[in-house]
This record gives sequence, structure tokens and C-alpha cells, in this order.
Amino acid sequence: MSTATPALLAAAAGVGFGHAILPDHWVPLAVVGRTRRYPLARVARLSGMAGVAHVLVSIVLGGVIIAVGLQFRSTVQSAQDAIIGCVLILTGLGFAILELTGHGHRHDHSHTRDHGHTHQHDHSHAHDHPHLLSVTEVDERVAAK
Repeated sequence: MSTATPALLAAAAGVGFGHAILPDHWVPLAVVGRTRRYPLARVARLSGMAGVAHVLVSIVLGGVIIAVGLQFRSTVQSAQDAIIGCVLILTGLGFAILELTGHGHRHDHSHTRDHGHTHQHDHSHAHDHPHLLSVTEVDERVAAK
């Protein structure tokens, strides 16, 4: 037994207890027992049987899910290289199509630097006027205000 086993069992018991006290688990049994005027012993017996059935069905469903998951995993592992290659090729083709149709990745931004106008451009910075002012230009603008 691993050192983690008691902690896992305690966690499972805590989750199970929390799950069992939810109203959707016991209210239907209480309502049926009250409307049919069952004695408390019969309601307790029916509740126990429902609980055991619930646990058994959960175990069977969990086993089926594990079996299907393991089969799916082995199937995917055998085709993993082909799947990953196809995904990478399709991703590249998708980006190429976006670029060729003009919907590709851009980083437009605006500059407003007291030089008379606002403009947008991409990161190539291909335009014919400077953004930075010389010290003389700054002094002239401050003096003009």
C-alpha cells in the first residue's frame, strides 16, 4: 500500500459522503416513503438498495469509460505522427491563405506626436517624417505657448 492510499481513500469517502447528502439523492426516497406511508425501516432498506445500485452502476460505467479511453488512446498513439503532421500542415495552409487574402496578422498602431496629424502604419515604419523632435524644436514649441 502506498503512503498516498489512505489520503485517497479519505478523499473518496469525503466526496462520496458529500455526494450522498445532496437533496436530489434522498428527497425522492423520502417523498415516496411519506406518500405511500412506508415505515421507516422500509424507507431505510429501499435507500440502502438504491445506494448500492447507484455505486454498482457508477463502477460499471467508470469501467466502460476507462476501457473505451484506453482503446482510443492506443488508436491515437498508433496514428499520432500522421495526425500531428496533418494538423501542422493544415495550420500552415490556413495562415498562408489568411496572408494571401489580406486577413493575416498585423500590428497597426497610431501615433499622435504634436506634428499636426494622426496616422496609422504597420511595423515597417516606412514614412517620411520624424517622430522625435530635436531639442531646438521642443524649445521653440515651449516658447510659442
